[in-house]
Amino acid sequence: MVTGKSPEEARLAPLRALGNVTLLKEDAQETWGWSWIDHLQRDLRQAVRQLHKAPGFALTVVLTLAIGIGANLAVFRLLHGVLFAQFPIVQPSQLYSLRAVKSPFDAQWFYSYPAYERLKQATGTSSSVIARSGLGSGVLQVRNGFSQEASFQLVSDNFFGVLGLSPSAGRFFQGSDDTPGQPEVPVVLRYGFAKEHFNSGQSMVVMKAILNRVPIVVVGVAPERFLGVVQGVAPDLWLPLSAQSYGRFGTWFDSFGPGYQ
Repeated sequence: MVTGKSPEEARLAPLRALGNVTLLKEDAQETWGWSWIDHLQRDLRQAVRQLHKAPGFALTVVLTLAIGIGANLAVFRLLHGVLFAQFPIVQPSQLYSLRAVKSPFDAQWFYSYPAYERLKQATGTSSSVIARSGLGSGVLQVRNGFSQEASFQLVSDNFFGVLGLSPSAGRFFQGSDDTPGQPEVPVVLRYGFAKEHFNSGQSMVVMKAILNRVPIVVVGVAPERFLGVVQGVAPDLWLPLSAQSYGRFGTWFDSFGPGYQ
């Protein structure tokens, strides 16, 4: 106005000097980081309109997403159970697996029973040592004639006690159970196996059966969440190490050594 310009010219002059006002607003909005919300809203509205126009395609998309999410969830649960989940035992972080050396009797890369005994005596009370065999399989025959395939694992008599477990029914192995030549081999059943195929309660304890033509007697049932000490491997039943002397429970645990029949 002082320079003789009209009010309209006086208003437009600073706007021209400032530049494109709309562009400046958009730049400021992007600088503050809120533009992504507007973009997301526009994309969502566009997607809804497109799906509304093609309901068949929309249903296919929803089903595909559901199947994909379900498959990923199943894989995650499997990986978590196999790789990441901790064992349901007391102090799982203090459980270590010893690497074996080549055994002297059958040239396998596993510990022999005498080696386990020497290691157990050498450690004394400083730490507890337990032993397990690999997973074996056999035919389980119940007294009523029912038979089925079952997986088993040989373990030391202190196996469950060292892990700090309590039986859901009956008892675990005792020192007297790990004696060769017993008329009936004591066994401990996995909880899921007992529930699926037998009465999982106290009534099934002392139940007798035959495994690989050897008489067995159920002395206990493991806790529900305990599946063994190897992730992804769940024996149906556990036997004491001495059961290997029958010659019908072969696994990759080494022989008992010279002079042991």
